[in-house]
Amino acid sequence: MRLLSIVYLTLVLCSTNSSAEGTSSETVLQETLDAFMNCDVDGFLKYRNDQSIVFGSGWKVQGKEEIKGLIQYVYNEVCEGSENIVSFNQVITHGELSLLIWSKAPTNTIGLDTLQIRDGVIINQNIHEFKKSDFE
Repeated sequence: MRLLSIVYLTLVLCSTNSSAEGTSSETVLQETLDAFMNCDVDGFLKYRNDQSIVFGSGWKVQGKEEIKGLIQYVYNEVCEGSENIVSFNQVITHGELSLLIWSKAPTNTIGLDTLQIRDGVIINQNIHEFKKSDFE
């Protein structure tokens, strides 16, 4: 029984992907999503550094300053007052990778983001956005 408890505890600790700073990938992701939904620039940047990259089809930004410019642009499109029009339909986390499936109902848009979180830092994020009509 004690061996099973040790194995279980080891699996739990490994699955949370704790960073050297003690921040789990799940915490980084949840706080970043909360910041995004609250249109909070500083909160969105909290777990990024100057090596962090956000990219999509044909574009890339790197570092906190460039990512700050991107998120301010995005907030201009998705934040109406303090309300964000994006809704997350599904969030899947596996180790240091997270998959976000989201939608913007007013624009009939769906999207897919993949984030890589390592040692308490979002090191990579890719963003793909589609009109629902692209699939009809």
